[in-house]
Amino acid sequence: MDLNRYELVIFDADDTLRECTVEGQFYPLAHGEWVLKGDVCNVLSEYDWTSKKFGIATNQPGISRGEFTEEVSLQLLNDMVIGVFGFLPDREAIQFCPHAIDGECDCRKPAGGMLKRIIAHFDVEPASTVFVGDRLKDKIAAESASCDFIWVHDLVNGSSKS
Repeated sequence: MDLNRYELVIFDADDTLRECTVEGQFYPLAHGEWVLKGDVCNVLSEYDWTSKKFGIATNQPGISRGEFTEEVSLQLLNDMVIGVFGFLPDREAIQFCPHAIDGECDCRKPAGGMLKRIIAHFDVEPASTVFVGDRLKDKIAAESASCDFIWVHDLVNGSSKS
């Protein structure tokens, strides 16, 4: 998988770039409850992210449940991004849906709202954008935003850039 063919690469967070370390919990609620996915980080380290546009699009239903705040969510995502890429992109490049799973909004994946906002922020064409994720709702969100999709396991298994 060669990410260099894309002008913009957007990533899901949970189970794509990081994984929760608390048994029975699907996503981290606080610092120390997650680790970076080493195999993914190894592949991504092959790229020069200082010259590449990237973003994050992730559902964060714990906010609507009162498990953590938007500020905590953003800090956890910022820490993850710094861990993977070494620096933070523009704030608008990190999008999260704080709404409940059964809530109606245009941002919660499988809707494509978060992806569309990141694409618009960078002023690129959807056709030159790829979304990397681990779930069917990620793939559907990419289709909704008219961009390409790569399963994270395919990215890891096809890590050669040639």
